[in-house]
Amino acid sequence: VFRKEIIEVLGQGFDIVHLHTSSWRGFLIEEVAMELGIPKVIVHSHSTGIDVKDKEERVQRIHIHEIYQKQFSLKYATDVWACSHLAATWLFGTSVPLDKIVNMDYLILITSNVFLVGMQIAAPVLLATLGQDIILGTISKTAPQVNVFQMSFLFKPILGALILTWILPMLMEVITEYITSFSNIF
Repeated sequence: VFRKEIIEVLGQGFDIVHLHTSSWRGFLIEEVAMELGIPKVIVHSHSTGIDVKDKEERVQRIHIHEIYQKQFSLKYATDVWACSHLAATWLFGTSVPLDKIVNMDYLILITSNVFLVGMQIAAPVLLATLGQDIILGTISKTAPQVNVFQMSFLFKPILGALILTWILPMLMEVITEYITSFSNIF
């Protein structure tokens, strides 16, 4: 019954099936996806063990996992991915050579640095416009007849562009290093 439901779902014309797997209990979805001729079947490991508190159940699951781990091969997937070397070893063991596994360590590192690089680029402009707001606020209090609101529309874009033009050459090494780190993914 479950196989029929899987065939019904996967038979809808998918180009990619990406399975996030933490431990083996069978290969039914992978097998059906390959039988249906789905061009890309990715098995992706995140886990490095079985997180079950009951000791007997954990031992039983590990035993089942180890049996299926030995049976797994690339006939069940076109690609195998892992979030770390430990996750790859846990899920695939020696059934798949490590050079065939796409290790996501670099991708995780790069995406975690997006915010950092963005802040390094934006911080000088944000600090300059904050300083400009403080100066314009002081002018507004000391000379209320000056329309500071209209002045800010003129000065903020100019100040932001000037600061960015000044700071970007200093940040080019950081940006270049970030972009070239993409070459380490595959």
